[in-house]
Amino acid sequence: MLNQDEIHALRNAWRLSGPDWNRRIQAANLLGDVRAAEAVPALEAVAIENKHPELVKAAIRSLGQMQNETALMAVGQVLECTSAEAPVTQCLEYLLPALKNGSPAARRAITVQCDRCFPILINRARQGDKAAGQAILQMGEPGIHKLMDALLEPDMRVIATSLLKSLENQA
Repeated sequence: MLNQDEIHALRNAWRLSGPDWNRRIQAANLLGDVRAAEAVPALEAVAIENKHPELVKAAIRSLGQMQNETALMAVGQVLECTSAEAPVTQCLEYLLPALKNGSPAARRAITVQCDRCFPILINRARQGDKAAGQAILQMGEPGIHKLMDALLEPDMRVIATSLLKSLENQA
């Protein structure tokens, strides 16, 4: 027997595919608010479909609010499939806290998309975002290689050196 929240979530998942953009955006937001894990595949599909920027934003937000491994894997898929910078940045907003909490799905998503994530993360680290710096270090070998490359760029040298020193201090 389904409870009221589950029934509500299933109805809203169905509305994700309707013709009315405002209703679809509202449905995506509601699914995130009730943490409807059964709607993860539908939200992922809507975000990857990328037909309306506000709907993509709402779908990623909802997936990020759930903060479970299935939803984080979906955020990773969105990160992998999207080419626009705004959704990539939004995906990182939800993956970084999860990475800090030890999420294997978040670590995998950021590591797999190292080439796309590194420029955003290094800029955030330059602005003082410690989580972004830690994400680079947790990328493992690809992240270290990117930091070594960043040493060659004068404007990136200071932050790259700082991150590499922090890695040395952790050892």
